[in-house]
Amino acid sequence: MIPLTSAGPLAWRATLILNHPQIESLIASLSSEVEVDGPDGSGGYSVCLNESTARNLRAFWNTRMRSLEAAASVLSHLAKGSSSTGK
Repeated sequence: MIPLTSAGPLAWRATLILNHPQIESLIASLSSEVEVDGPDGSGGYSVCLNESTARNLRAFWNTRMRSLEAAASVLSHLAKGSSSTGK
């Protein structure tokens, strides 16, 4: 059975599989935006987006990628800051 929305069937799907040293923090950045599955056997998580149109899928995908990019950037800056304070 294909899930339906008011716009029709969910015909477009994108899946992202995440595996990162600080995966729990990255997943936390998405927790309010999308359902996350995992961890799998290798400790990775997956995010699956289903939309009725390619345009909607692209927009939602870009939003999630920006969230992950911002979270990864903050984690990187925090790691750099903690290494510089230990000098």
